Amino acid sequence: MTIPCHTLQADDESLPGLIRNILSRRGIAGGQLRRDFLHPRLANLPSPFLMQDMEQAVALVLQARERGSHIVVYGDYDVDGTCAAVLLVNFFRHHMGMSAEIHQPHRLRQGYGLHQDDLRQLARSAGHRPLLVTVDCGISAVAEVALARELGFAVLVTDHHELPTTLPAADAILNPRRQDCSFPDKDIAGVGVAFFFLMALRTRLAQAGCFAAQGMPNLKKELELVALGTVADVVPLTGVNRILVKGGVEVMAGRPRAGVAALLKKARMDDGMIGGRDIAFRLAPRLNAASRMGKVELARDLLSTDNDSEAWRIAAQLETVNSERQELTAQILAAALEQSRRSVGEHNSSRTVWGPWHPGVVGIVAAKLAEEHNCPAVVLCEDDTLLKGSVRSARGVNIHHALEQCRELLLRFGGHAAAGGLTLEASKAEAFAERFDLAVRAQIQYAEDKEKNTTEDDISLPGLLGAELVQPGFLHQYLLLEPFGCGNPEPIFVLDGVQPTGVRIFGRTRQHLGFSFLWHGVRVDGIAFNMAHWAPRISDGSVVTLRCTVRQQNTAGQERTLAIHAKDINIAT
Repeated sequence: MTIPCHTLQADDESLPGLIRNILSRRGIAGGQLRRDFLHPRLANLPSPFLMQDMEQAVALVLQARERGSHIVVYGDYDVDGTCAAVLLVNFFRHHMGMSAEIHQPHRLRQGYGLHQDDLRQLARSAGHRPLLVTVDCGISAVAEVALARELGFAVLVTDHHELPTTLPAADAILNPRRQDCSFPDKDIAGVGVAFFFLMALRTRLAQAGCFAAQGMPNLKKELELVALGTVADVVPLTGVNRILVKGGVEVMAGRPRAGVAALLKKARMDDGMIGGRDIAFRLAPRLNAASRMGKVELARDLLSTDNDSEAWRIAAQLETVNSERQELTAQILAAALEQSRRSVGEHNSSRTVWGPWHPGVVGIVAAKLAEEHNCPAVVLCEDDTLLKGSVRSARGVNIHHALEQCRELLLRFGGHAAAGGLTLEASKAEAFAERFDLAVRAQIQYAEDKEKNTTEDDISLPGLLGAELVQPGFLHQYLLLEPFGCGNPEPIFVLDGVQPTGVRIFGRTRQHLGFSFLWHGVRVDGIAFNMAHWAPRISDGSVVTLRCTVRQQNTAGQERTLAIHAKDINIAT
């Protein structure tokens, strides 16, 4: 079914009742609210100077520029940290003419955060009175920041993670979660904090006449990095994040930088609209594969280069690394699933598993376990007498708050509402699993009591979704709800009376199901991932009920067509 595109105003009477219903259920009922949500504008971003310490942060960079100091941007190794680091260093070099470098710890050998040995090594080559800028890390690094200042660094911490009891004694700290910070959105990612810092820095540079000759740098071009890091870090795609990500996907779909263009082509995404799921499940895993397999420089170099040939070469390397990561993940996931299924009945509100596994993929496995069991999941790898790993959320559970309840059992932990990392002694694993489960259960019970458990967004009842689905323009109007993700989940629709035809099995291991069906006289394609076992049951003309999401697929000539992705199939009785 080919869907023509047309211009839509958010307060237009042509906005389908179904779309209005979705918006209303998400608290977006008024005309202005609808306009702001469906058509986010960069002009609606809050002032970066609302963030506490912003003037001090800008001053640190301007002072470093005046004295010719070197800048070390110390970033986390994940997509958020990598994008934030590339964003800052590119600006320092290209728009301020400064000497700057990126340093990221080795994910497998060192783990998250600032490391004292790295700081000592960096100080030896950083020259006189250098500036250390952390991105997506540093808010808990009290001892490390103190050491950095002893070594001669001025220190600017930019982070978005939950605050510890004691903040590091940095020269300036940018974190919207600070209690004394009036920045209105507390849920921006690390790359979001870095972007607002550049907004403020650009403003002060412009006021000083620094761009009189070459013109003001266009920061919108940098939003593709912000979108990648924001979606990958599973922060809510509402408010400020929605504006940033919406702008970023527009850049990706238009004229992306060399590295992003190569990444899109490798992911076969260079011929159509890009959504939140595309970033989360096709782009971010490729970038994250670099650090997960011990080669963080691949992602960093890919996003930094402006050479098309070099970008394609790095993207090809990254594709090979990602394939290795996928195979490793599949092996560990099978073992983790088996262990987690055995634990059912012991800890019903969460799953905690551990084993002699590769530390680079435990976060992915945790996310898949959380999805499989619809509950928070902890996946830990054995490291001598310690267990180290990752946590992923489900059912609206705040992971950081749950880990706080286990503080005395942990050697180290951190993160935010949707994800976290932790280290503990192996001897305390059982006690931790029990305590964590209790903390999770308390949150879920509280949410249920308050009717706030929004695991999925079923906005339709059987039979409610009818001919609207195949009306001209529906897909275009529906896609205005993008980007979907944390805080803005894909709506789940229910289709009654579907009779699948052309049933087929596909995929590398023939695990997926494809089919078509007529809906109010129009042919619609359907996909059901990991549901190939349904093929013999629906190949005989059976009538089924589908719980599904609506997606865009691209066909020859870049026409947008609608497809449904089934989550559940039930044979009508």
